[in-house]
Amino acid sequence: MDERQLIGARIAFARKASRLSQVELGRKIKVSGQTVSNWETARCLPNASDIAVLAKTLGCSSDFLLGLSDAFSFPSSGRPMRRT
Repeated sequence: MDERQLIGARIAFARKASRLSQVELGRKIKVSGQTVSNWETARCLPNASDIAVLAKTLGCSSDFLLGLSDAFSFPSSGRPMRRT
């Protein structure tokens, strides 16, 4: 998996863990659902400020989204989880 695909997969994983649709996440961070879809399918990458907003909104670290850390806590439970 290349870097673009990894970032997209991490965004999708965190979004689903937060129980948000692409459209709902897009509304929360002020982008379109299509933009979220494009990130998740690696058609394009979010910029640095988008990564920061995504991490805050999804309750995870930017390091997790960028593939620099495997630590992730489910936003609803605070339960730490190692992504495999």
